[in-house]
Amino acid sequence: MSRDQTRESPTCRTLSLGVLAAATTLSLIAEVTAGCPGAVIEIFLLQGDNAPGAGANFQSFDRPNISEIGLIGFGGDTDAAASQDDIVYVDQMLIAQEGDPAAGVPGGSYGSFEFFETAHQINVTGEIAYIVNLTGVPTSADRAVYKSGALIAREGAPAPGIPGRLYVDFGFAGVADDGSVGYLADLDGSTSDDSVIYFDGSILYRQGEPVPGMPGETWDGDFDEMQWNGNGDLLFEGNTSMPASMDMVVFRRRTTKMGVVQDIVAQEGQAIDANTGPDFLELILQTALAENGQWALRGNLEVAMSDFDAVILSEVGFYAQQGDPVPELAGVVLGNFNGININSGGDVLYLADLQGATPPNVEEGLFINGCLLVTDGMQVPGLPSETLFTDIGFEDLYINDNRRIVFQASYSAAGGPAEDGLFIIALGPLCPWDLDASGDVNVLDLLALLVAWGTDPGGPPDFDGDGKVGITDLLVLLAHWGPCR
Repeated sequence: MSRDQTRESPTCRTLSLGVLAAATTLSLIAEVTAGCPGAVIEIFLLQGDNAPGAGANFQSFDRPNISEIGLIGFGGDTDAAASQDDIVYVDQMLIAQEGDPAAGVPGGSYGSFEFFETAHQINVTGEIAYIVNLTGVPTSADRAVYKSGALIAREGAPAPGIPGRLYVDFGFAGVADDGSVGYLADLDGSTSDDSVIYFDGSILYRQGEPVPGMPGETWDGDFDEMQWNGNGDLLFEGNTSMPASMDMVVFRRRTTKMGVVQDIVAQEGQAIDANTGPDFLELILQTALAENGQWALRGNLEVAMSDFDAVILSEVGFYAQQGDPVPELAGVVLGNFNGININSGGDVLYLADLQGATPPNVEEGLFINGCLLVTDGMQVPGLPSETLFTDIGFEDLYINDNRRIVFQASYSAAGGPAEDGLFIIALGPLCPWDLDASGDVNVLDLLALLVAWGTDPGGPPDFDGDGKVGITDLLVLLAHWGPCR
């Protein structure tokens, strides 16, 4: 049984979203789980909880990740002295703390840690990549990339493969399942070729070099919005030498059985069949990469008015646009998008502002495939009555292939100060009729149903919930015969 199936929260507080909706002041979202079967929200950590090994309590949280086996990596602060309050954790294990000696840097100590810019900073074995500012060393050598306490790259060191150039800055660190680390580096010297993407110490892409698949074009600016996955695949935003109206691209690099595959998945100026009519992609704000290489992005349209120009696109055809209605909230529409992620099943997770006839204290919502999961103004499960979510963290959300979501949010008791927390949502299977989780409803699922015939399994294959597997359940399974998606 996987860790995801047996996971125990440090606080062990859970409540189904169906119960949550009934308990909240927002009666309008009582049907919030209609399109999200089996969704359960759980507290992972709260401000004030003990920070094991840090000699302090958690104070705030940043950019949580969740691995494919359910390990949660995150950064944040504790209530320790300012010189020791920054931390990096994997679940309940302290990986790095401000003030600790910096491995591989004589006389150096950890200073503040960077916001986790890329989703895949934790791999299947629990290793985590992070960027840190160092203290006790010259300012020309005070930035570094680490993997679970091991030094990977440091400002002032020679840049591999580029004689005579030194590292001066880093960004977007990620770690693959084999332990290889990828990151963006900025080099000293000329600014026309100083942005470089490294993976496992080798150069993948460099500013000024040709753009694969675009004959005659070169990378013409700094790379940005990089995302890694467990296979070491890469998705990033790059500026090319094409005309300004189409020079920005989202580029993907994958390693397959047939070798390395490189392609442009989105481009500034490309035609978009938007809900408001034909349009063009004008701005790319954030990218997301799944374990199998599927992609998603959020950006803005060129033609649409500002109240309708935010958009979400993905490889599997999922599409959402500012101004779209929110079915769970009458008279409410989507506003700007503030975060996005995608998994290998094509589930698209996103955070959006809410506009229109919103209930009191409701300004944003967390969605999965168009289904509303959580809003600010909702009761926090497991906490005293009238303790409500007050804000969901910008880009602080992630979903893995086992359909486990982690997000950061603040909450407040009635009239009290806002506090920070990390929360998990466990989604039900995408296809509950797929009893063996093979991705298809087929004869093996039929046999499993027949074995349970006449019993009360307390769930599938009792699809109609009447307490006994029978003819209605058989008909339901047959009606969903074939691929789950």
